[in-house]
Amino acid sequence: RHRTANLNEYSGRYSVMSNEYYLPEADYLQKQSSTNNQGRGEVHSSTGLLHFEFNRIYDNAHIAYENLLEEDIARELARTVLPVANYTECIWKIDLHNFFHFVKLRSDNHAQREIKDYSDAMYELVKPNFPLCCEAFEDYVQGATTFSKQEMGVIKELLSYTDTKAALAGMSVKDIGGLENQLGKRESKEFLEKLSTGESE
Repeated sequence: RHRTANLNEYSGRYSVMSNEYYLPEADYLQKQSSTNNQGRGEVHSSTGLLHFEFNRIYDNAHIAYENLLEEDIARELARTVLPVANYTECIWKIDLHNFFHFVKLRSDNHAQREIKDYSDAMYELVKPNFPLCCEAFEDYVQGATTFSKQEMGVIKELLSYTDTKAALAGMSVKDIGGLENQLGKRESKEFLEKLSTGESE
């Protein structure tokens, strides 16, 4: 199994679990999607009632948990009555390469909202410590757009319908006002090469 990080989680087998639970925000309380079995649909109309139900379940579960502990039931058994929404703690060791890959996937707008919030929060913690690395990640990975081989074929075909392709082939960086200021000399040259050939050196 491929692992991208080393996790060390707070264990309910040895320690008493916290009385903290994840309560979805009102606009997160969505119905099941009618087209995607793993997705969500429109926001539920009774968010206040649902919040009350969430809290009721959490409160009752934690009372049961504490009662079992008072009866000297083993912690590893007592914890089984707790909902999966019970917050835990962990130490997460990961290198920047794998971390950026995680953020690319989980901070995407198509990711599940809870994991996106988690990924965004982690990134905000890392960014002040590695500003240059994060800037490069934002420029060349997170904010970049890639094209498939088929898509590049369409782009090249569209360019061939006009004089654009010929113009790009003989164009220098200085021919486009402001391009070098925005991208830099080397990046501008690579940009023009991609537009004219679909490839870069």
